[in-house]
Amino acid sequence: MRKRSGFTLVETSVVVAVIGLLSAIAIPSFSAVRTHSLDTIKQSNVRVLNNAVQQWAMENFSSDDERIGGGITNYIKGGLSRLAVGSAPVNITNIVSKTAGYTFTVEDLY
Repeated sequence: MRKRSGFTLVETSVVVAVIGLLSAIAIPSFSAVRTHSLDTIKQSNVRVLNNAVQQWAMENFSSDDERIGGGITNYIKGGLSRLAVGSAPVNITNIVSKTAGYTFTVEDLY
C-alpha cells in the first residue's frame, strides 16, 4: 500500500476556519487600539498647545479674549504641522487667550 503525502480537504478546511476565527477576534482589537492611540496623540497635542498658549500669553501680556492666531507657532517645536494627526490638522483659528486654568479640548482643535 502506497503512503499518501499532503493534507486532506477536511484538515485544510479546519485550519482555514481556525485562522478565520482568530482574525475575526484580532482585527476589531487592533482597530480599537489604533483609535485609542490616535485619541492619546490628540490629547498630548492639546497639552502641547495649552503650554504654548500659556507661554505666549505670559510673554505678550495678553488680556482675556485676545485672539492668538499664528503667534503661538514660535512656541511649538516643529510648528503646527507637528500636531497634525493623520489627515486631521490642528485648527488654531478659534484660539483666544483666556484666564489661567482654561484648557482646550480635542473638539476645540480637530
